[in-house]
Amino acid sequence: MKFQPTGFALVLIFILLFLFAYWVHTIFSSLSNKKEKYISLLRSTIITLLAILVCLRPMRPTYTSDALLKNVDVLFVLDNTISMYATENKQIRMQRVAKDCQYIMHQLSGSNFAMIRFDNTSQILSPFTQDERNITDILSVITYPDTYYASGSYLNTPYKDMESLLISSHKKENRMTVVFFLSDGEITDDSKLMSYQELARYIDHGAVLGYGTTKGEKMEIQEGLFSYPLIDPTTN
Repeated sequence: MKFQPTGFALVLIFILLFLFAYWVHTIFSSLSNKKEKYISLLRSTIITLLAILVCLRPMRPTYTSDALLKNVDVLFVLDNTISMYATENKQIRMQRVAKDCQYIMHQLSGSNFAMIRFDNTSQILSPFTQDERNITDILSVITYPDTYYASGSYLNTPYKDMESLLISSHKKENRMTVVFFLSDGEITDDSKLMSYQELARYIDHGAVLGYGTTKGEKMEIQEGLFSYPLIDPTTN
């Protein structure tokens, strides 16, 4: 708590003290009943103190980083391959991804957020925006990839879209860029992971959030309203 009275407020306080002294004089000179005197005195004192408190302009300082966070671009890169829909501890991996993204947005509220989704292909679902609701809506409608369309996990897919958004962020003055790459890290198409080192010059901070397990997890194929277990013929 701190006080920030203005010069005019100090004049008002002086006037209030003068009036209070006048009221005290009037109360004791005009009232004969002791009880009435003290009640009137108490009422006048409370009114004067409250008025002085208003003039002193009490304030509780709050510290916010909104102004700073407006200069932060946060890019989510989401692996949306079939393996991201495996179930771990009764929760689908992609549901954990959505919760983690919501947590990050809450912690970095006021920043600009963008999102890339990739499976067989990469897609920019949202350019950088301060509309967090837009990202929340996107997370709620990301769907299970088409089983017949899916051709395995290829972690090089989002590179070009990442490069495009990161360059656009880098061109802005006094901008900090943060990247979160969310994936189970599994490559199933026999490809070799390319280096993302060239993109490092556009990134200030970031993290890779992993959702896989060494032992693997159960998965189901979804076709319309129906789902059934996915069986790997190489292990059965």
